[in-house]
Amino acid sequence: MVQAGLSENMADLYIEMTHDINNHGAMMLPPAGAVRSTGAVTLKQFAQEVFAPAFQC
Repeated sequence: MVQAGLSENMADLYIEMTHDINNHGAMMLPPAGAVRSTGAVTLKQFAQEVFAPAFQC
């Protein structure tokens, strides 16, 4: 994958994802109870509080 132009980090993430799918039938899921719904959430709130932090390195 690195020879195809992916960074080492991205190649490692693809390997991790493939391993989880092959061994567990799904990608890593948060522990039960880690995600909770508190009602209506705006797209802006989700983007700022959940999505953006998940992709910050």
